Amino acid sequence: MLTIMKSCILFALLAALASCVHAAAVPTNLPTDVPTNPPTVAGEVQPGDSRLAMGEHMRSGEPNDVVIMHVVYRLGASHKVNAVIMTELGAAQGGAPAFVGGLGSNEISVVLVSARGRGLHYRVELWGDDTSGAGSNPPTVTVLEL
Repeated sequence: MLTIMKSCILFALLAALASCVHAAAVPTNLPTDVPTNPPTVAGEVQPGDSRLAMGEHMRSGEPNDVVIMHVVYRLGASHKVNAVIMTELGAAQGGAPAFVGGLGSNEISVVLVSARGRGLHYRVELWGDDTSGAGSNPPTVTVLEL
């Protein structure tokens, strides 16, 4: 009787193991184009907004130093920025956007900070609209890296 019970328990364990192994191999419908570094968003993209400007900012790291990059975007007076989307490009280096100022205006300030001893490489997108009512005119953009 004990041998039959051991055989039943062994059979149940093998069946459970087989179902777990099969479950691990089941394909999922997860998207494959998910970025490795999810973007940081300041503000909110409003209905009717378009991308007003996009820039890529990169600076090499210095041993035992933190890199701080202050970027100012100045757009034409008739444009208003509602959201700033910042995405770290390449391998994650441990940095982060530290400050975004000026949302709701035409002058946006972004401060990017690296991890100690690392560089930084970010794409910054400005989303907003043309408040003049003249449609989606491309804005004149001045970018200052400080």
